[in-house]
Amino acid sequence: MRRFENREYIVYKDFLGVLEREVNSITKKSKGVLDYFKAVKGVSVAGMSLSFSRGKERTEFSDVLSSLNDWANENGRNVTVVIDEAQELMKLKGYDILPSIAYAFDNLRKVNFIITGS
Repeated sequence: MRRFENREYIVYKDFLGVLEREVNSITKKSKGVLDYFKAVKGVSVAGMSLSFSRGKERTEFSDVLSSLNDWANENGRNVTVVIDEAQELMKLKGYDILPSIAYAFDNLRKVNFIITGS
């Protein structure tokens, strides 16, 4: 999240942009991941990449985590979500990602988190 350290605030659209880039990097390395996103509201799959909607039908962080969990579960893998400089998320306006993280922590056994900050 260091990319946001010079901003006064960030919006969910900014967060989704970073998340989209990172998920696309996973899809290039791991076969079949894209298939788990095809039914997710606000996700468009084209070719070998996906894009997240940022409008009314915006992609929910919890849905992204659930899709990654499903893929990991069926492929005998784990997914680790790393959030560095987590204090920058305090600048996130209009969306709270903490409930999604709490949901994942309680329910998504194949999703792990490493959260660091100053």
